[in-house]
Amino acid sequence: MNTFIWLNVLGPSKRNPSVPEIAFFATISRHDLSNLGEEQVLLFDNVRYNVGNAYNGRHGSFTAPVDGTYVFHVTLACMTFLRDAQYAFLYVNDEAMYGFLLHNPLQSSQMLVYRLRVGDEVLVKNTYVGDAVYGFTWSTFSGFLLYAHSEAAIVG
Repeated sequence: MNTFIWLNVLGPSKRNPSVPEIAFFATISRHDLSNLGEEQVLLFDNVRYNVGNAYNGRHGSFTAPVDGTYVFHVTLACMTFLRDAQYAFLYVNDEAMYGFLLHNPLQSSQMLVYRLRVGDEVLVKNTYVGDAVYGFTWSTFSGFLLYAHSEAAIVG
């Protein structure tokens, strides 16, 4: 008879209480968002999870509450018939960081790992007038704080 012994070499897991819990997951509540405007913010208004309340479903934006390295993931499902492809971008403070190339009826996903400062804003914008995306669970926006940064000086 084999006996397995589990050793917890690192000791019990303890979360650092000084690091805030920040995470969100949101979808688009409608079946589709159609007739989008140029550079229109996509509203992921069905907020399913929002620990730390840093995501605003009314504005479709995440605002960093602490300095840190964050991870964001966006999946978009195309619904446009106006042209061969549709484009959208993940923005940080009005700067397009990563693009989505969408072909009907396929999905496109991007993940961003990025250092943010307090007050930095992250959101998703459509590119062209008249485009559309599928809602419900086909298009999602999520993110979380990977680790917080302190501005403590390093001496040495």
